[in-house]
Amino acid sequence: MELVPQATPNSTPPPARRCRWVCATMLASCLTLLGGTARAAGGTTAAPDPNAPWMHRCQAIIEQAVQADEPDWVRPEITERQRRWARKILEHTQPMLEKGRPDSPAPDPDNGNAASNADVGTVRVFLTLGENDADRRRFVNQLRALAGRENVEVVLRGLPRGMRRIGELIGLLADITEPIDNAPPVMLHPERFRQADVEVSPTVVFYRDGAPLARIAGSLEIAWLRARVEAGHRGRLGIRGQVHAIAERDLMSVIRERWASIDWKKIKRQAIRDYWHAYEPTALPEAREPRVSTVEPSIVVARTLRTPEGRVIARKGQRINPLALVPFTGAIIAFDGRSPEQIAVAGLLAERVRADGLRAILLTQGLPGGGEPSFKALARLERTLGARVYLLDTRAVERFDLQALPALVRTRGTVFKVRELPPAATPARLSKASEEAQQ
Repeated sequence: MELVPQATPNSTPPPARRCRWVCATMLASCLTLLGGTARAAGGTTAAPDPNAPWMHRCQAIIEQAVQADEPDWVRPEITERQRRWARKILEHTQPMLEKGRPDSPAPDPDNGNAASNADVGTVRVFLTLGENDADRRRFVNQLRALAGRENVEVVLRGLPRGMRRIGELIGLLADITEPIDNAPPVMLHPERFRQADVEVSPTVVFYRDGAPLARIAGSLEIAWLRARVEAGHRGRLGIRGQVHAIAERDLMSVIRERWASIDWKKIKRQAIRDYWHAYEPTALPEAREPRVSTVEPSIVVARTLRTPEGRVIARKGQRINPLALVPFTGAIIAFDGRSPEQIAVAGLLAERVRADGLRAILLTQGLPGGGEPSFKALARLERTLGARVYLLDTRAVERFDLQALPALVRTRGTVFKVRELPPAATPARLSKASEEAQQ
C-alpha cells in the first residue's frame, strides 16, 4: 500500500456515512494488502491466502453497515507538506510498479528498450524502523545508502510500536526522507513481507517479471545480488552482515484485532437512536377545507450541459419541464401517520391510485403510537397500509407547495395537481377527487 494520503474532507462525514466510510476504507486497504499471490524466493507457489474468509466477512459487514463515527485510528492527520511528499513518492514509484507487476504486458521484441527494461528487474528492500533512536538512525542511513538507485523500493511491515494511525507514519517518513535527495519510495505493505517470508532486516529480494529470484540478508549489496542473479544463482544467497528482527507488527494482524474489537451491535443501536433523535417531522396542519393548486415543475438550466462527445444536451438559460420529457407514473399521498383518520384516507387514496394503474408513493409526517418514533412504529404503519411508507420531509413540502394534510399529488399533462382533502371526506368524494385528477 503506497503511502499516498487521500484529501481530508473539510468537515466530518455526516453520521449516515461514517460507518460506511470506515468499512469502505478498511476494505480498500485490505484489498490492496491482500490482493494477488506471489512465489517465494525459491520459486514455489504460495499457499492459498488464509485471509480470504476474513475478506468475505469484511464485504458482508460493508453490505450491512450503518452510520457511526469512525475510530480515531483510521482518521489520518496529514499536513500539506506530507501530501506533497507522498505525491512525490508516488510519481517516483508508479512507473516502477507498472514494470514490476506480474500482469504487466510482455516486452515488444521490436522495441529494444522495452526488452532491456524488462531485464533490469526490481529490488525490494525490506527494512524496520526499529524501537529506539539508534534503530531510527540506522533506518535513515539505510535510506541514504539506497538514495538515487533505480528500480529499488523500500517495504515496511506495519506501524512502529506506540503509533496508532497511518497518518502518523506518513508524517514520520516525510520528516525522514525529505532531507534525502532522491530518497527511495517507501511502502507500507505487510502482504509483501508475508509473500517473501521476511523476518529480519535488511532483506534484499530481486524480482523479475513479478517473480522473486534471489535474496540476501544483512546487507544492501544490490550490485552484488544483481551480479549473482545474472550468473544464474537463485534462492537464498546467505546472510552477509548483521540482521535485526522486524520490530513492527504485521499491519493486517493489527487491523483484524481492532476490527474485531468494534462492537458492531452497539454501533447499530446507537446509530438508530441518533437517527430518530435527529428526526424532526414536518408540522403541516390537518386540512379543513378542500384545496386544489397547480405546480409547474420547469427548471432553468444554470450552465450548458454536454455529453462526453461534446453534443449539447441543454443550453444555459434553457427552460425544461421534466414532465414533458419523462412521464411521472406515480401519485404522491402525503398524510400524518399519527392520525387514524388520515391513515384511513391514505389507504383509500392508495387503492384508487393503484386502480388507475399508478404507483402509490406514501409519505408520512409522523408515526403512530404516541411514543418515540422508531423503525418498529414505521413497520406497523406499513403493515396497516400494506405498502412501503417514507418520511415526509421539507423538500417535498416545498416542492409541491403542501399547506395541509392529507394531500394527493398527481400529474395532469405537464403540471402537478395538488389536492388537499379533509379527513372527513367520504370515500365517494375521494373517488371523485381521484377521477378529477386524471382530467
